[in-house]
Amino acid sequence: MRGDFTKDILANKSLIKAADLAVLEGDYYKAADYYKSQADWATGNGLMRHSTKPYLFKATLCYLAVDLVQAAKVIEEYLKIGTPGDESELNFLRGLLDSIENKSSEDFTAQVAMYRQKRALDDWQEETLKIASHGLEGPVDDFA
Repeated sequence: MRGDFTKDILANKSLIKAADLAVLEGDYYKAADYYKSQADWATGNGLMRHSTKPYLFKATLCYLAVDLVQAAKVIEEYLKIGTPGDESELNFLRGLLDSIENKSSEDFTAQVAMYRQKRALDDWQEETLKIASHGLEGPVDDFA
């Protein structure tokens, strides 16, 4: 049994690396699917359940760049697993989705600014947000 768990951990590390590489290549669908797969696995594993949210967060950011319907579905899953304590990530993702659906660059920029007050965005997140903002009308402030 322990060997299977170790194999799963190693396989999932490889999957995460593949997702990270897919983002670098601009394949946001593939990256989102990989992050989502990792989140599904973690949700079903009692020892790893705590690590589900970061993968859903990454999957949602990737989907925001390419597929708003899928992004909304992942946000719903985020709700199902519960967000004990701080809900800033969930609110951030919802706000981004709303601003993209409404094609509001002002709202998008405001969402990013509000989130930044609570948490820093890393380079990966900044770049993915830039890609997601391409469907908006009007200029989006450079948030890098």
